[in-house]
Amino acid sequence: MVRAYIFQRRPEIRVEEGRGPPQAFMPQTLRPGDEAEVDFGAVWINLDGVSTKVFLFSLRLSFSGKAVHIRIQGSARRSWTV
Repeated sequence: MVRAYIFQRRPEIRVEEGRGPPQAFMPQTLRPGDEAEVDFGAVWINLDGVSTKVFLFSLRLSFSGKAVHIRIQGSARRSWTV
């Protein structure tokens, strides 16, 4: 009973003394166009009943969170021309 009370009360005492847990969340402050996350990889899709390997390009803007996903038939340079 005493052990349970100490287990519950110890974190409260630390906060009261100003020695609480460190902040685990750090907000990011980014300007538009500063950063983006890019990923590229192979995925298998069902295309007309046939399992087909295609490549997926994904770009996500860090400021707005907007994303672009493009499916590409191959990974060669000529596959990127639109």
